[in-house]
Amino acid sequence: MIETSRDNKILSPGDCQIEMVVLSSYNGFQIDITSHITEIVINESMDYSCLSGYIHIADNINLMRNVPLIGNEHVTISFVTPSRPKKIQKKFFCYKTDARSEDNNNKGVIVYRLHFVSEEFVTSSKKKISLSLRDMKYSDMVRDIFNKNLNTSKNLTTQPTVENKNLIVPYMSPLDAIDMIALKSVGENARDKSYMFYEDLDGFYFCNINYYAIDRTPKVEYTWFKQNLSEERDPVVLKNIEKEFYRIENYEILTGNNTLNNISNGLYGSMLLLHDITFKTVNAIKFSYNSDFNKLTTIYNNGILPKNNDRFSSYNLAHYRMYPRQTYAYDNVEVNDDYDRMVLERNAHMAQLENSKLTILVAGDSQRRIGEVVAVNIPSSQPGIGNEEQIDPYLSGNYIVTQITHMISPFYYKMRLYLERDSMPLAYPESKEVELS
Repeated sequence: MIETSRDNKILSPGDCQIEMVVLSSYNGFQIDITSHITEIVINESMDYSCLSGYIHIADNINLMRNVPLIGNEHVTISFVTPSRPKKIQKKFFCYKTDARSEDNNNKGVIVYRLHFVSEEFVTSSKKKISLSLRDMKYSDMVRDIFNKNLNTSKNLTTQPTVENKNLIVPYMSPLDAIDMIALKSVGENARDKSYMFYEDLDGFYFCNINYYAIDRTPKVEYTWFKQNLSEERDPVVLKNIEKEFYRIENYEILTGNNTLNNISNGLYGSMLLLHDITFKTVNAIKFSYNSDFNKLTTIYNNGILPKNNDRFSSYNLAHYRMYPRQTYAYDNVEVNDDYDRMVLERNAHMAQLENSKLTILVAGDSQRRIGEVVAVNIPSSQPGIGNEEQIDPYLSGNYIVTQITHMISPFYYKMRLYLERDSMPLAYPESKEVELS
């Protein structure tokens, strides 16, 4: 365990207190394996409904036999970031171990990974549900399925959806049913059309992907700068430590604008054909990026296409879909689904997020959560004036945290944040602005 000051202050970025890692067997046997772990990895992701991860174990007491490890265990992990008020304690289901090998540096020590996932994922995987849900908001349907089928005491936060609907759940697992509802949902604010269901370290969420980005205020600001290794820090004065706590150790730009992909996946322009099988009619709905961009809740007000030099938004047939619609499918309800006002917008919104992604490695902070907005300052590749580093105005700015990989060991705590955004902090220029030297 890393040494911290007596008043629980951070002595260096990446400090972490691992309080316990308790392994519980199906037969009631329990053992604290904290002294046998080399790393704990916990993944939060908006793309997955539950938390998952693994523990890297250096085993010199034959846990595999003595517990035993058969894919039917639980592990309780408790840790805290010094100076942060909230302790994290989570219980997971251990479902498999990786291949085992002898540690090259320690004879008799066997190393392997023990993989875990939230218990709710296992509960959902074991059952199928068939339901008829009538005259309820989609958000209320999600809460009903969650409360009745996942056998959990964890908190569920829901963002209310618009209007009451009807839904048939045709023999699906509870989590698959919730994911299906997310694809249909529109918020009370008509601009919220990209609902997700996911779990973070605090609980479950059913909400628009920009739920926490409405006020566009970042929770924290991360900056890339070179660490001054010769600088001595006074443990009592935490000014430099706080600065380094929000230092980006490295970053990678994962995606940039890919025009061919953006044309084919419907980001720029698309068409939806709604085939009414009751009245045998076809209605064409169009999406054009520059004219429909303001129909979405976005971090910034600027899109990725110039307003006056737009070569792509008008080509709606570059991407088209056909959805069946049955008028009066539910007794006297004329139209139940909102395909005409959300399918193309949601598709473009999610494609825009995939179009602008980067990842940063920073000091661990147990307060960070997926769904939050954070600010990043990325240096420009253009030389500055004198020794001054310029900040890239297009790469820097606010992003949504869509995934966090917590990497915790007895010696460090780091996080890899996966960041995405659906808009630009500055509008792209309509004409040439600078001369490159």
